[in-house]
Amino acid sequence: MARRKQKKQAPHKFSTITFKLGRLQKKSLDKHCKAQGLTRIKLIKRAIEDYLALPDEQAAPRLFISPNQLDLFEEALRASEAEEVYQGSAVEKQE
Repeated sequence: MARRKQKKQAPHKFSTITFKLGRLQKKSLDKHCKAQGLTRIKLIKRAIEDYLALPDEQAAPRLFISPNQLDLFEEALRASEAEEVYQGSAVEKQE
């Protein structure tokens, strides 16, 4: 019997993307790569896998930021100021 010819696969086209990392970021990346037994490229691809899997037509989901998010810091500041006032009045009563 004659062997069937295998279909040639279409060549893959790759794009190069470059970005800069700080010294500590690179050190952290290398440490994670060594711990997981992956190359840098494979680790980065796994990290962004959810975004790469989206269809081209679908837009990436927008991150929701609550309009009250900054109010949390103001509430914490007010609480710490109130605590300082309370502790200050308690010290005055002891004297």
